[in-house]
Amino acid sequence: MEPNVSYKFSVTHAINFDLFEKKSAATSTYEAAFKQVKSNNFRIEVKRNDFKVNDKEIETKFESVAYEYNKALFPVLFDVIDGSFSLANYNEIAARIELTDAELRFKHDGPGFQYIRNQFLENVSKDGYTMAQHFFSFGLMKVIMLCLQETEKFEDYQFQWEIIPLETTLFCDGNTVFSSEQNLLQYSGQANSTNALFDQITAYGIRNKFLQEESEGEAFITTAITNKTQFINTKLDFEFSETEVKINNSHFNYQEKLAVRRKF
Repeated sequence: MEPNVSYKFSVTHAINFDLFEKKSAATSTYEAAFKQVKSNNFRIEVKRNDFKVNDKEIETKFESVAYEYNKALFPVLFDVIDGSFSLANYNEIAARIELTDAELRFKHDGPGFQYIRNQFLENVSKDGYTMAQHFFSFGLMKVIMLCLQETEKFEDYQFQWEIIPLETTLFCDGNTVFSSEQNLLQYSGQANSTNALFDQITAYGIRNKFLQEESEGEAFITTAITNKTQFINTKLDFEFSETEVKINNSHFNYQEKLAVRRKF
């Protein structure tokens, strides 16, 4: 990937799940652009545009508020040195958030708005480290971080993936195969522990009176995470990257797909 070259991608992110009686199916789409502005140890810029959910613009009040807050996060710059990421434009993003926050507080009030506001600011406004960790929780950023690894480090790569409905993180171990002839990366893994998933499923069931108590018989959970990335060259110069996460339990069935495709 040459300096000052920008690549554009279309992103499709689908999350479908059943959690006891709750059913949800949502697909978000947006355009992303990656730009390398330095060579070797370099800086990348990530932009996100034309965000839609189920092919529609954000319409509801609370979704609109969350969207406006998250919109202030982009564009974001990261310095990448020896595979490590550091946030490069914290002050710029913090200024955008402050302006957006003032505008939204002028328009909205009430407990629903305050909940979204407090949760967002808690995640991003404490300091640069906190904001960077929030970015690293995004599936798109996890794909970027994977693609920027040196090929000799692929084999030991471990995935962490946020399971949004349960507000927990899946820590996955697996096997990675990189074909230098095909420029193709394939990863397959599963959670190294399902205890956190079980605890969150059980807590939801008890809180909503679907369960009376924990049951070991309902603790069986299967997990799988896969990624397939077709590089043109290495780094961010790829044709597509597809990630899929599956979780199955008697009370929780979850499927997530994140597809990032190059726009030529």
